[in-house]
Amino acid sequence: MKNKVAAYVLPVVMLALFVLIMNSSNLYIAWGEAPSRVEQQMGAVEDAIEYEQWENAAKGCEELRACWRQALTGLQFSMEKDQAELIEAKLARLSAFIASSDRVHAQAEISELREHWNNLNR
Repeated sequence: MKNKVAAYVLPVVMLALFVLIMNSSNLYIAWGEAPSRVEQQMGAVEDAIEYEQWENAAKGCEELRACWRQALTGLQFSMEKDQAELIEAKLARLSAFIASSDRVHAQAEISELREHWNNLNR
């Protein structure tokens, strides 16, 4: 009797654990420190671009990239690789626009980056 119960309960518990791990990004984004730092850095970079403080924007962009890589470790199980690569590409383009002091394109890129960040869990 115990073997029969264990034969049913163990696989169900394991599957539930795997589903929980694969869908944990919602909890990580809501309560994690790294995702909130990503959002704070996006705001700081956005402000620096708005006021054309290019040195602050460049530093903020590097910090944003570091925060993103830190947040990626907790998000990688529940997001597609294409989404992560898209955000990486947007960060690279943002960095290039900041380096060339191109305010319009930098603002567009940070807006798209924020949109992709907000849509990670959908």
